[in-house]
Amino acid sequence: MFTQAEIIKKRKKHLKELKEIANVFFKENKEIKGHHQHNWEAQVIENNIKQLKRIILNANKQLGDAELRAYATSSAAQFDQLRKIVTGEADFDIEVYMTDMVNGIERFEIHTYSPSFSIVHDLFWIPDGTIGEQHSIATGKVSPDIYEKYCPLRLEIIEKEVIPYLKKKSNYSTHLKLLNEVINSFGKSSFLFLNIVLITLAESLVRELCKFVYSKQNPGKSENEINEYIYDKFNSLETLITKADWKKDIPVKIMEAYSNSKFIIDPTLDEIALRVEGHKTAEDDIKKEVQKMSKIIEDVIVGKKQNDESVSELTRSHLTRMKELSKSIINKEEFINVSIRYRLQFLLRRYKEDRNSIIHGNYFEFDKGWKCYIYLSAITKTYEVIKEYDEIYKK
Repeated sequence: MFTQAEIIKKRKKHLKELKEIANVFFKENKEIKGHHQHNWEAQVIENNIKQLKRIILNANKQLGDAELRAYATSSAAQFDQLRKIVTGEADFDIEVYMTDMVNGIERFEIHTYSPSFSIVHDLFWIPDGTIGEQHSIATGKVSPDIYEKYCPLRLEIIEKEVIPYLKKKSNYSTHLKLLNEVINSFGKSSFLFLNIVLITLAESLVRELCKFVYSKQNPGKSENEINEYIYDKFNSLETLITKADWKKDIPVKIMEAYSNSKFIIDPTLDEIALRVEGHKTAEDDIKKEVQKMSKIIEDVIVGKKQNDESVSELTRSHLTRMKELSKSIINKEEFINVSIRYRLQFLLRRYKEDRNSIIHGNYFEFDKGWKCYIYLSAITKTYEVIKEYDEIYKK
């Protein structure tokens, strides 16, 4: 069982390591700023710098004596609570497990802001891989070729979930044929062939999904009007996702939206981030007001202060301040609505550049297994959005 001193020592070591890694990636992003080719890269670099600044400043704050003691007290209480849950597992070291988990999560976020992870390979949305693998890619120790091993998992999901689901929908019949071709050809055909098929198949699936969503959002429009809007007005997938008139019809928890605001660049999420940051500041300030009130009450109890009108006035002022701060407190279970753009953000960055390269005949980078994994993941991710919208509109 860790003592408070041991918890503080481990926390200090971890925070210093986080700062060191964050500073390395901060420097890398600053060095490439202004040398990008595409607008989305400039946006990601600016976001990386902003998020890494936040992490460094927060680490400095958390290294304060009061913050470290508060962390140790909170962690000890959590360890005791969790130990009761896992009683009977004598070999299970809950302190080590929880410490490793928290440290791993914090490390993972930092790695997503490295130029290698967020721009060169743009892996913020991928569903598989260990923290160690992502760290190795972020620091340039290994190439993303390691993700080729996850292709069979994505193929299994397509075969056992995606295809059976889409079979129920006549508008996806052509896509089903191609999906079956991909499954049958994997391991027999080159990755170049599979990748060309997959990247075009993903766009076709997304356009069919967008057609469905737009028709539900605009029930008064004819099929010809809908087809013209989806297929003719927006020739590129990027403009369809970003410029079309999409209603905010996807309910997501505000904390999920806040978490994704660190990676997804969207005006709606910027507003959410401001709200949550205000909530966190208010929480901290309320705790300070409570501590001040507790000190006043303690002083009265031990006789350092008289319980007179001045004490009552101080107490009232702290209560008034807390009441004002509470206006910024949000319900973490609150839902907010976002548009389809939120769910399809992964198609607007490196994936879009890959698609453009293939369309223009630049094939030399695409005979790779890890690219196949990326495009298979795009299929399964699009399938998840199809299911989500089916539930929203109860088709």
